[in-house]
Amino acid sequence: VADGFARISAAIEKETIARERTVGAATTEALTNTKLVEKCVNEQLENVASEIRAIQEEIDREKAERKEAEDKIVNTLED
Repeated sequence: VADGFARISAAIEKETIARERTVGAATTEALTNTKLVEKCVNEQLENVASEIRAIQEEIDREKAERKEAEDKIVNTLED
């Protein structure tokens, strides 16, 4: 009887270890995938931020050009 329990216990332990390894591997894979997704998202965010900065610089240049043109008109009218 004790021998039978020992075999059952060993089989249960073996199955438990196998399941723990499977869960561990799946967890590691999920974490790796999450990190890859995070890296891609961060790259996309940086690209968007870069585009926003470029657009803002263009807007600022256009405002400066408009202001310069307005100032020239005002100076011409004052003369």
